[in-house]
Amino acid sequence: MTKSTFAIFFLSICLSMIISCKEKIKSSKELKALEAKKPTTQLDDQIWTIFQDSKDQYWFGSNGRGIYRYDGEELELFTTSDGLASNTIRGIQEDHNNILYIETANGISMYDGNEFTTLQAISTLKNEWKLEQNDLWFGYDANDLFRYDGSNLYELKLPRQNLAKAFEGKMKNIPSEENGNKPYAVYGIDKDKEGNIWIGTETAGAFRYDGHSFLWFGESELSTLPDGRVPAVRSMIQDKDGYFWLSNFYSKYKPNPLMTKGYEKIKAVDFPEDIDQD
Repeated sequence: MTKSTFAIFFLSICLSMIISCKEKIKSSKELKALEAKKPTTQLDDQIWTIFQDSKDQYWFGSNGRGIYRYDGEELELFTTSDGLASNTIRGIQEDHNNILYIETANGISMYDGNEFTTLQAISTLKNEWKLEQNDLWFGYDANDLFRYDGSNLYELKLPRQNLAKAFEGKMKNIPSEENGNKPYAVYGIDKDKEGNIWIGTETAGAFRYDGHSFLWFGESELSTLPDGRVPAVRSMIQDKDGYFWLSNFYSKYKPNPLMTKGYEKIKAVDFPEDIDQD
């Protein structure tokens, strides 16, 4: 056997071993995933969020039992024992690579179809505010919010406003961070048809971010109500006339740079008096 023939023979043996090892690793992963499956026949009675992914699978996030996946045939449950950051689910998103991101009470879990990984947030003085097409935005249980650019998860801080001045005379207990409240805790994030990000807070109103600047909606109906209730701005919906409904039926809003506050506000719904008092 010549040296060249021996080299070819040796390389062939090595290549066969590598392929064999890869197949064993793949089979091991598939077997592990199969063994980890937890089929179930019933959803938890506290489902907080529902999401349909690009594969037409349905995901159901519970308030403490984990997240369910229904593929059209089988209902399966995933919990912290599978790698979830927490069993309390608050949001579900999917990126352009079909990777799933699950907001929990203890962080954000990424699911690539095989395993869960908890994203680690980066907090910098630079405050990485940007608005890219493929960015994902999270609020979950943060003081403010997070932006994920596909590589890094950035912890961001909303621009602080003069809440005392904005709400003076409109409520008894004005929310502030100084007295232990979390007025800027994010309860809702939505994107409008122009691509702007809308951010709803616990008691500091709502913000619109266009990639360059912020527009603040500091209205008392978006904060603590006169009777002490704190509904928070949980959803933002744009109607066909361009007005935004921010978690209430009393007012609707539209950005307008010609107005003093940068937006106009008009009455949304005429309530009968007996309903208005309830």
